[in-house]
Amino acid sequence: MITAGEPECTLSDNIFGDALEIIDRSGAAELIDAYYEESTLPGGRPPRGIEYTTRAVLVALLGRIILCRPPTLRGAMATIADFTPGQLTAVGMGGQDCSNAHRDSFAEYKRFHPWWIRRLAPLDPGLGLPARRVTNATHAAALAARTMAQRADSHRAAERIRTVINRIVAGSVREDTPAGSRGDLVVDESIYDLAGPGQGLGSRPDKHRGAAYCGRYYVRDAKTGAISDPRSVDAIKKAAFGLGLTAVTRIGKPDALHGVAPVIIGIDIHPPTSGSVDGLAVALEQAKRNGIDGRNGGRSRWPYLTIDMGYNPKKGFAELMLQQCYSPVARYPKHWNTTFASTNPTGAPNGPQPGPVQAVGAFYCPAVQPLLRGHRTPAMRDLLATDGFRAHDDRLARILPYLMGYNSRPFQTRSGYGRRKLGIVDDTVAKVKLVCPAALGAVKCPLKPESMVDGPVGVPLAAPDWDPSDRGCCANSSVTVTLTPDQLRMAQWDLVPGSWEHSIYFEAARAFTEQRFSLLKSKNVTSIAELKWGPRREPMIKLILALAVAAANRRSQLSHDPKRSRAESIDIRWRQLATDLGREPTRTPPRT
Repeated sequence: MITAGEPECTLSDNIFGDALEIIDRSGAAELIDAYYEESTLPGGRPPRGIEYTTRAVLVALLGRIILCRPPTLRGAMATIADFTPGQLTAVGMGGQDCSNAHRDSFAEYKRFHPWWIRRLAPLDPGLGLPARRVTNATHAAALAARTMAQRADSHRAAERIRTVINRIVAGSVREDTPAGSRGDLVVDESIYDLAGPGQGLGSRPDKHRGAAYCGRYYVRDAKTGAISDPRSVDAIKKAAFGLGLTAVTRIGKPDALHGVAPVIIGIDIHPPTSGSVDGLAVALEQAKRNGIDGRNGGRSRWPYLTIDMGYNPKKGFAELMLQQCYSPVARYPKHWNTTFASTNPTGAPNGPQPGPVQAVGAFYCPAVQPLLRGHRTPAMRDLLATDGFRAHDDRLARILPYLMGYNSRPFQTRSGYGRRKLGIVDDTVAKVKLVCPAALGAVKCPLKPESMVDGPVGVPLAAPDWDPSDRGCCANSSVTVTLTPDQLRMAQWDLVPGSWEHSIYFEAARAFTEQRFSLLKSKNVTSIAELKWGPRREPMIKLILALAVAAANRRSQLSHDPKRSRAESIDIRWRQLATDLGREPTRTPPRT
C-alpha cells in the first residue's frame, strides 16, 4: 500500500536564508560529513532515489524549529520535499525531483531514516546501546562489557558531537566580539524531560530507564528545589527521566548589561544536576575555541561569571575559575560558615600567621573581626521585607574600609617549599598578594604609625590588640596568602559579596539566565519545553537542542537594537536605594 504525504511546512525565503546562513557559518554540515567519511570504508552501491545532503537536513530541522514545528525526521524529510528549486540548489540537492517524499512517504522514509542514522553514527557515544527502555542493571552491564577500543570510540564520538553542537551555537552568533562586551557571562542549567514519571521508571537496578540512553532519572527536592540523589530526598517535588542543558550566556558590561544582544555562546548536554562543573568547563572551553567569548585582551579585568548556588559548593569550581581567569559572582547558602582565618601552609618556614581574615568571600584586615557579626550576602527582597536597607548600609560603612587591597591577581603555583624531589609531582595551591588597608589610606592603624600622621581625615581607626610581629600583614604592608580549601571555595575576586555593587549586579545578571531559558522553551520561539517525543538516539537529541539554542539566539539578536536607549535595572536600583536611605549608598573603596 502506498502512503501519501501532504505538504505541511514550507519555508519562506527569509526563514530559509536565516537557517542556511546559520548552518553555513557553523560548518556543522561539513564536520558531520568529514566524520562520516573518516569512519567508513570506500566502496558500496551507488545511491538510488533522492540524494539527501547533511546541509539540507540541518536547514530543514532549524527551519521547523524557527516555525515552532516539531523537528522530527519525518517532518524534516517532508520540509526538504517542499523546498523550492532554488532552495534545493542552495543545500546541494539541485536538479532532483523530491515529489516521491510526498507520493510514497512511507517507503521514502524507510530510505531516509537509515541514511541519516548512518550519517550520525560517528557522533554517537552510545553506539550499540538500544534506544528502548531497559533496566538500569542491563544498561550498566552493557557499559561494563565494552572493550577498551569501544570505550575509546565512545569518548571520541562524545567529543565530536560536543564540537558539532557548539559549532551550531557559534554559527547563530553574529558578532564574535561586540563593542559593548567585556566577556561577562551568566551560566545556569535547565532540565529537558525525556520521559515522564511512569510506572517502573527509577534509579534502582531493577527499575527501567527511559528509551533515550543518554538521560538519567532525577528527582527535585520539595524543600530546596535542587536536583538531588533519589535516595537522599525525603519529599519529592518532581521526578522524571531527562537531560541537563548547561548554557553560558554573554551579556554587556556592568553599566550597560543590555548593550549587547544576550546570546548563548556555549553549551553542554549531560545528565541532570543541580549545577555541573564539568558541563560549565566544556561550555567555556567551546566558546573560547570558537572565538565568541567576548573577552578583551591585555591586562583588562577578569570577566564576571554569575552563577547560582548550585555551582560554588562543587569540587573543582574554584579551580576552574582560576584556570579560565573568571571572577565568580555568587551568593552563599544561609547555613554556610563564611569566615575563615588565613594560615601558613604545611611545610612553611617558621614565622607569623599571614593575618587577613576571609569573610563572605573577601579578605579583610584582622582588626575587623568584631564588626563582622551578622554580615552575609542578603537578597534584596529579604532586606525589603524587613526594611533592613539602612542597617545593612551602616554595617557596610563600618567594615568595607578594612578590605585588604590587591598586589596581584590570584594565581596557582606548586605547593611546598624548597627544591622539588625527583619523581614527585607537587599539588597546586592558590595564592594572592594582599595589601594592608592602612597602607592604602582606607583606615588608620597604630601598628602603621605613618597612617596616623598622613592618613586621610574621617577614615576609621583600627584597634588591634596584638604586636605587629604577630601578623604578617602587620609586620609588612604586603603579604602573600596561601588559600585554604575553604577560602578557595568561597573566594570572589572582584565584586565584594554583601556590598551593594555585588547585590545589585548579581540580581540583574541572574535575571538574564531566567530570560534566556524562558525564551529557549517558549512555545512562540522554539516550542521545545521537553523531549518526550521524537528521536531517542543521542546525536539527534543533542542536535535538536543545539538547533533550538540557535533559533533562540536568532530571535534575541533580531529583537535587539543597539541604538535604542533604555534604563538599566542596575541604575534604577541604585536610585531606589539612595531614595530609601536618604543618602548615597556606601560604595566599595578602591583596593589597588
